Amino acid sequence: MFFLKFTQEKFASDILAGRLYMKNVKYFREIEKINCDTVRGDKKEALIVFPKGTKLLIGDDKTEVKGIQEISFKFNFTDNIPIYCMTYVNHKNLVKYEENNDCIIYKIDESFLYSLFDGFGDTAVLIQSKPFVNRFKSYFENHGYKFRASLVTYIDMETQFDEYHDTYFEQQFRMFFYKDKRYAYQQEYRIVVIDNVPEYKIYDIGDISDISKVCKKEELLDLQIIVRKHT
Repeated sequence: MFFLKFTQEKFASDILAGRLYMKNVKYFREIEKINCDTVRGDKKEALIVFPKGTKLLIGDDKTEVKGIQEISFKFNFTDNIPIYCMTYVNHKNLVKYEENNDCIIYKIDESFLYSLFDGFGDTAVLIQSKPFVNRFKSYFENHGYKFRASLVTYIDMETQFDEYHDTYFEQQFRMFFYKDKRYAYQQEYRIVVIDNVPEYKIYDIGDISDISKVCKKEELLDLQIIVRKHT
C-alpha cells in the first residue's frame, strides 16, 4: 500500500525533497531512558536482554553474581548505526466506507490511526511505497552503502528469547528488525544503513514530491482510497 512518515510541519519540506534524516540507534535507546519516550524510544534497541531470572555464573568455580536486575549486552558498532522509521499501511488497516456500481471506497481504520497519533508529530507525509523503495535502494547502491530495509518483526522478548538470540548472532543485520510486541501497533518499516554516524546524518536521495502528499495527521481520518471496478 503506502508509507506514513509522521513529522513536524516545518520538516515536511525536507522529506518531500528526499532528505532522509536518520538518527542513530543510541539516540533511540536514550530517549526512552532519559525522556521516558516509549513511543519513539526503545532502551532495548538492538540489544540482547536476557529473560528475568537468568543467572550469571562467573569464573572456573561458577560463582553466581547476586543482586542482578537485568543482564544485557550489545556490539559497540550498533550505537552509531542510523535508522529511518516509517509506518506501513496495508490492506488490513482499511475498512469499507462506501460501495456503488463504479467503485469501492475505503478509509483507514480509525482505531489504527488514533494509536499512532500520540507521541509523533502533527503532520503526516504519505509516500507511495514501491517507487520510494526503488529510489532509496538506487541511491544507497550507487553510493556504495551496505543497507537493509524491511518491516519490523514483533515478538515477545521474554517467551521468544531463543529466536531473537539466534538471530542476533547468526544474522547481525536482522537484530535491527526485531522489536518487542508492545510496539507492534506502529507497523514499522525501517531503513538501516551500515555507517558510522555519531549523532545523525542526512542521506539525500533526491526529490520525492511526485510520489508523496503532506497533510495534517487528523486529515488521515478523512482519506479515501477509491478502487474502481471493471466496467
